[in-house]
Amino acid sequence: LDQNLMVRSATPLAGSGGTSRERYTFVETSFDVTLLRLFGETRYWSRLGFEIPYVATDITNHADSYRVMRENVSLLARGFNSILASLAPAERKLFGERLHALEKKVLPGLTKLTWAAKMRLQTDAYLKEARRVCTELERVVTSFHRAKRLVAKACRKMSDTRLVTLRKKPTYTQQSFVEEQNAHHERVRATFSSLHAEMRQLLAESYEVFRTDGEEVQREWRRHVREVDAAVEEALRQTIKRSLLELSRAISGDKKTEVQPLFQLAATLQQSKVEFVPAINGDGGLSATVNAVCRDAISTTSAVPRLADALLEGVEELASGESSFFTLLSNEQEVLKTLVQVMGGMRDIQPRLQTYLGTWDRHKHIWDVDKDAFMRRYAKANRALTAYETDITRYKELQYEIQAEEGVTAIGFIRVDASPLKQALVAHCHTWQIKFTQLLNANAANELGSLAEHMASVTATFAQRPASLDQLAEHINLHASESATLASNEERFEPLETQYRLLDKFEVQVKEAELERLAGLRVEWESYKTTLSEASARLQRVKADFKEELVTALADFNDRVAEARAAFLAEGPFSADPTAEAAASLLSGFRKQAAAIRKQESDLAAGLQIFAI
Repeated sequence: LDQNLMVRSATPLAGSGGTSRERYTFVETSFDVTLLRLFGETRYWSRLGFEIPYVATDITNHADSYRVMRENVSLLARGFNSILASLAPAERKLFGERLHALEKKVLPGLTKLTWAAKMRLQTDAYLKEARRVCTELERVVTSFHRAKRLVAKACRKMSDTRLVTLRKKPTYTQQSFVEEQNAHHERVRATFSSLHAEMRQLLAESYEVFRTDGEEVQREWRRHVREVDAAVEEALRQTIKRSLLELSRAISGDKKTEVQPLFQLAATLQQSKVEFVPAINGDGGLSATVNAVCRDAISTTSAVPRLADALLEGVEELASGESSFFTLLSNEQEVLKTLVQVMGGMRDIQPRLQTYLGTWDRHKHIWDVDKDAFMRRYAKANRALTAYETDITRYKELQYEIQAEEGVTAIGFIRVDASPLKQALVAHCHTWQIKFTQLLNANAANELGSLAEHMASVTATFAQRPASLDQLAEHINLHASESATLASNEERFEPLETQYRLLDKFEVQVKEAELERLAGLRVEWESYKTTLSEASARLQRVKADFKEELVTALADFNDRVAEARAAFLAEGPFSADPTAEAAASLLSGFRKQAAAIRKQESDLAAGLQIFAI
């Protein structure tokens, strides 16, 4: 048994566990292991009833107090080591002044204070104060790391935030896409502003610990803030790339993603040309809209200023001087490359869309022909009734064919709605049918009116008794003409009725007055034929009356001619006796008399022709 056991308690409370090159090293309890073995052996020998030497008894009487001291020193060492272990090398520089202060508090236990009983009061005061300082610093470090974790969590939230929202169903119209993205961008800006404010608050609270520290710590703090800015920048970069790549996959697809309709376009007929509404290209086109939405999505990062500048607001000499996140990221090659990839998908779909528009060119004749000019030429051509039926039927069949066309077609990420175009083409087909039926109806109405008016006119003429031979001649000629064309006129009825049957077949609304006139046409025709028959008998009676008058007038005419001839032979200037003036006067009188006779002859000519005299 060592006779100088008390000397072994004169060692320092703790020792350094690191190398001399390290700025801060871990500490460990340095209680003598020989004394620990002695305390154990003494306890067991005493229980067995053996006598314990005085030297051993003297020191083992303080075993409990040594145990308490060892526990307190161990707690101090664990606290100190825990602080060092939790701090990264850069963080140790940030906490340099506090670590230095803690090290000064711990240092006496490594150099001056020992386990000896005579230093018990000093040792207890030392341990109490050192543990208080260690606990306080440990709380500060824990708070710093908690703030750091929350900042990292906020960065992850930024990174996970999608700048473009895409729904699978239903598809977007141009307006709904813009409205939904604008609303989403406002929500993203609000989220980014909230996360930025949270990070700023956390850093500001953390900075209060280092506010009064020296320049070296301030430099390390600014470096720490720049690291946070770098993390925020990377988070914003990732969310921009992921958001644009998600939109690119929705537009172009990839090996794992099948392209589904995302946007809806309407195929329409505008200014005699089949086009998409909205258009793909142009200032107001879908491509420009997608490009604008992508750039607006990137611009949401403007809601996140650099923390280095936000925390030093008003201290211009300490400002970072770096570009904002928005300025930096919006011009970054990787971001621009992803944006080009999105727009490339918009460009690649255009040939397929143009091919789709070309499929409607087979119906171009429906809308591309001047209908009025065509119908004028058609009317002049005086087409057969079968031509009308063929053309009307053709456009009706075209109408059914267009209505049977696929109304909705998926072309890549575009859902084409052809309903407006189909409606326009059906309207054109309907217009063609109306044009043809209107012309047919007009022709039928003119023919019906012509027949009815003709019968009415002839009937009205024969209803009057001829007042003169001229009128009688007109009546006789009219009767002869009507009798000669009676059969041909009656043959006009069947085509006319066929025209109206065709109008009924195509469900054309004919005026009620026309239908009534058509229904009574054959009755009128029978009445008309009766009128012609009665007019023939009546004209025979009138001819008899006029013949007697004509014979008397003819006798008077002959007498007048004979008298005029005799007077001319008797009184004419056949000798040289009358003067030239007198001869001219006589001849003028005879000419007037001859003209009057010629007129009377002309008046009698019609009657002579009627009665073949």
